[in-house]
Amino acid sequence: MKKILLIEDNEHIMEINEWFLKSGGYDVEKAYTLHEADEVLKKSLPDIIVLDIMLPDGDGYEYCERLQKKKSIPVLFLTAKTDQKDVMEGYRRGGNDYLTKPYDLEMLKVRIEALLRLTESKNKKEDMINNISRNVIALKSGALKFDPVASTVTVDGKKLSLSTKEFGILYCLAKRKGGQVTKEELLKEVWELEPDSDTSFLWSTIYRLKKKIAPYQERFYIESDHSGYELVVIEH
Repeated sequence: MKKILLIEDNEHIMEINEWFLKSGGYDVEKAYTLHEADEVLKKSLPDIIVLDIMLPDGDGYEYCERLQKKKSIPVLFLTAKTDQKDVMEGYRRGGNDYLTKPYDLEMLKVRIEALLRLTESKNKKEDMINNISRNVIALKSGALKFDPVASTVTVDGKKLSLSTKEFGILYCLAKRKGGQVTKEELLKEVWELEPDSDTSFLWSTIYRLKKKIAPYQERFYIESDHSGYELVVIEH
């Protein structure tokens, strides 16, 4: 049974969502504040978090960003903030999906199911590693070195803190050695998904990856356009 943590200060919305999701076979934990959410997370980790943004003791954006630095849990924002810039901010802060109020309960369920399907691939980490070369790759500059067995990458011996998917993207780009990798290729190799799948989560994952490698932008960076992505390595 998949566990969902609902973080919502509106009691009426909380009760409806709890009833609907429990009737759908989910184990539901509730938190009306961010403090309560922290207490729940200390006891056990959910499979997904449905997070409001405007909460009595803090900002959902900031909470999501802080959470993603420590734990890899998919986050679906459920909020009354409907402006496009708010949606973009949700993805930038580490959210995996964004649903605005008022909403259809079936749509909420479908979004949750989609995120769970995507994140279940985390349990197939070893399978992903076996599907890629087991040889350690060193780029021409000597800056980046990959260990696909351990899913780690180092820059001049210093380990980068990357999630499994972030590592998979960077590794896939590195293997192309300066060539462009399409969105469809990344979906298939890193997520094992078909080319016509939703790509919003791909954008948010690459956005976080770019932020993490930003301190090394004078040595390497990810370039993107409408066709795909390329790892640019600057020779010294």
